[in-house]
Amino acid sequence: MLSRRFFLKVASGLLAFVPAAKVLANPNAPNRVFLPLVSSSNADEANAALDAPPPPSPDWDPDTIVPNSVIGTIQKISEDQIVVDSAAQGLVKLNLSATTKLWKGDWDKKYLAKVGDEIYAWGQPQADGKIVALEKAWVNIVSLSGETQNLVHSTSGFNLLNPNGDKTYITFDQNTEFVLPSDTYLTVAQGNSLQIKGEYISQVIGVRLEDSAILATRVFLDKPIQDTDKQPNGEALVTSASPNQIQAAFYAGTLAWFSICNGSNGSCASYGYPCNNNSNHVAWPKLSTTSCNYTCVSSLPWLACGAQVWVRNDCFNTSLYGQVRTCSSMSQGGCPTNYYCNGTPGSGLKPMLELTSTMFVALGDNLNDGRERGTIYA
Repeated sequence: MLSRRFFLKVASGLLAFVPAAKVLANPNAPNRVFLPLVSSSNADEANAALDAPPPPSPDWDPDTIVPNSVIGTIQKISEDQIVVDSAAQGLVKLNLSATTKLWKGDWDKKYLAKVGDEIYAWGQPQADGKIVALEKAWVNIVSLSGETQNLVHSTSGFNLLNPNGDKTYITFDQNTEFVLPSDTYLTVAQGNSLQIKGEYISQVIGVRLEDSAILATRVFLDKPIQDTDKQPNGEALVTSASPNQIQAAFYAGTLAWFSICNGSNGSCASYGYPCNNNSNHVAWPKLSTTSCNYTCVSSLPWLACGAQVWVRNDCFNTSLYGQVRTCSSMSQGGCPTNYYCNGTPGSGLKPMLELTSTMFVALGDNLNDGRERGTIYA
């Protein structure tokens, strides 16, 4: 079983992460920071100034169930409609069209969806959210993190040991993408051409099959396990942060999505801030409220449960506010990490935070990408 000490070693300062900028001390002066807008195709526009984002509107409610997002179990399927039992919205009808995209290990696999499958859907709500014009959906998608065990090129599967000590068997095939560690070189290898040695801290994106096995579609291999024990652990716990505290700094790094929130759980739940997959909630790696510290980005600020964080997807230049509802152990994937930017792999960014699947998709990305590059203001 992986010990908490192991993850604290991973989390405690692999590489210093300096904020891109701090806002000016004069509150009347414009607050600006220069960061790359990677969505820009013009080299002259590679750097763009960011103003400190305005606060959310006074009526912004972090507990709002985003009506575009429907997460639940498929109850019925017809040629033009999928009926879903959602814990957040009850029974919802997803209307299919010629432009609907559905992922079940690959895109446009509508014929593979069946009753009993889990679905993450996104579309345009109608009739008080009980009918949604479906734009895209992911069926039986999973995102798992942990240690690889017995991952070699001559096999078609390996065990993934998660932080709780549970093992999940992962299969892969010739279509599985392995994103190799960025501290050596960035390469995306297919499952039938994988050539690696050793075990890695990793993240697996895949599809759950009928026999409960998981077929990996993308595997991020971030950090050799033997390297994590070489990292120092020296950051002191901070317990004085408050939900209204603002560090007034921008940070650039990697964003990921997670799916553990059921509306009543999360490490902040006992403090009045439960986590819900259908809302714009985030998992933060350094929580003074709960004393968690699972980050290798030592300069990230300590935040409290309920803190608001502005998040921008740098690949689509979209932004939203999210509220901290649980602790993130994203750095168990290593530091720095690899990511995808609108389908193109990149490397060298530090992991920052995780978003609910709803917020991840609302910012323009696809769950099967697994990770994205972004900027936060906290």
